[in-house]
Amino acid sequence: MIPKRLEEALPYASKPKDTRKKNKKGYIAKRAVIMEKDESKQNSFIQALKALRKAKTATQKSKKQEKRDLKAKQEAKKEALLDDMRKARKRQQYRAAGKLEKQREAKRLKKSND
Repeated sequence: MIPKRLEEALPYASKPKDTRKKNKKGYIAKRAVIMEKDESKQNSFIQALKALRKAKTATQKSKKQEKRDLKAKQEAKKEALLDDMRKARKRQQYRAAGKLEKQREAKRLKKSND
């Protein structure tokens, strides 16, 4: 801000001018674009097609997700069953190994006693 007294004392050429910010857009950017009937029909048709495509892809994605979830559940059940079978097999192997070890230990004791 320049004080009014100082501004009045300045010669005319050096006085600050009221410069408003100019709108860079101008008339062309301000004017409304009015489409013809053909163009508006084409745009509405394209918009409808895009809406249909978007809805279709959304349903496809949801169906794929449901299939993935179902498959994951099936895999989890299968894995749980396989885990139970593995545990049972390991239990049998450990039991057999324990029996063998017991027999060998008995033979060693028998030989050491003889």
